[in-house]
Amino acid sequence: TWVKSNLPLEADWTSVRYGQGVFWVTSDRAVAASSPDGVTWTLRDNIFAELDILSAANDTNDGYVARTLPDTGYWKDVIWTGAKFIAVGSDESSAPYGASSTDGESWSSVTLPTISGAYDYSAVAFNGTNVYAALIKDTRHVATSSDGVTWSGTANAIGLQGEWSDGIWGGDKFVFVSSAQNRTAYSSDGSSWTNGSIDVTFTEARSIAYGDGKFVVVQGSTTGSDLAAYSSNGTS
Repeated sequence: TWVKSNLPLEADWTSVRYGQGVFWVTSDRAVAASSPDGVTWTLRDNIFAELDILSAANDTNDGYVARTLPDTGYWKDVIWTGAKFIAVGSDESSAPYGASSTDGESWSSVTLPTISGAYDYSAVAFNGTNVYAALIKDTRHVATSSDGVTWSGTANAIGLQGEWSDGIWGGDKFVFVSSAQNRTAYSSDGSSWTNGSIDVTFTEARSIAYGDGKFVVVQGSTTGSDLAAYSSNGTS
């Protein structure tokens, strides 16, 4: 069961992630929010310095040095597996992009499959042992891999159509969310998927995270939203 929680203000919330005991939500404005449990949120406003990471390795932000990915394009998601980074995206024209790195500095190209003509990967997740799952945006297509390097694609792996946008591994399953419907899709192996629903008033589940024993989703909207929701199982 999903339970609604309220973010501190209405914004176009774009991403939620979990780390070091805290859920963090960011937006397309200079505001963010944090929560220790996905239930009670605190506004983080006007505390961020502008950060420019330039294409050339000459940015002025201490601690950041620009690195070059194998392809120039639209990189949509990156994860750390405990041993390496995996990044996915596309050129938003015809080609999928993938990359891997053990240190975040030197990157190698990874070949992701085009599936039924679709190529725009928006999310990648890892189960912690031997299964990676990557999602092609706004489709039901999923690619899987045992090592993050060699991938195979399955057309219409997810049962119901939706503008599938983001995904995560949590507990014992992958959970993907749709950015246009109150839908989830979940799988224990990345291959066989079951559809669920977010049973609160959601219209655009933009991003999902897992931590503290629960899944948390946030709603993004160009007109502004303050909705989040949490679930212990991520299914319904």
